[in-house]
Parts: sequence; structure tokens; C-alpha cells
Amino acid sequence: MIESACERIGRAIDMAVGGWLAGLNHNRLVVTLATEDFAPGLTVLVRSLREVSDVPILVLTADDFTPAPNA
Repeated sequence: MIESACERIGRAIDMAVGGWLAGLNHNRLVVTLATEDFAPGLTVLVRSLREVSDVPILVLTADDFTPAPNA
């Protein structure tokens, strides 16, 4: 069976954050990609998710964009 790009990315994320998630007693997380152009939308997404869930959020960024830590 040929592995898809999404499966490879998912496995890489699992390897990178698995220990962190285990330390938080979570086995899942929300993953999103953000650029500076979408910073306002990222803020809304993070605030909305925090209202209804305690699942950690992993924000992958492009270029030199650094999201605001207290979104």
C-alpha cells in the first residue's frame, strides 16, 4: 500500500509531539496552518476552540510568522 502525504505528515507530527501530548494526558490535538495574512482568523479559531475544548492546538506556520501566544 502506498502511503499518502497526509499519512506521512501525520506520523511526523505524532513523532514530534507525542511525548508532549502524553505529558498533557491527551491523545489528540487540533492542527492548523497559519500565515501572517490569516492571523485574525487564527485568533478567532483558537479562541473559539478554547471555549468548547481543552484539546491542545498545534499551529504550523509559514515564513517568519509567529502567532500571538495569547490568542
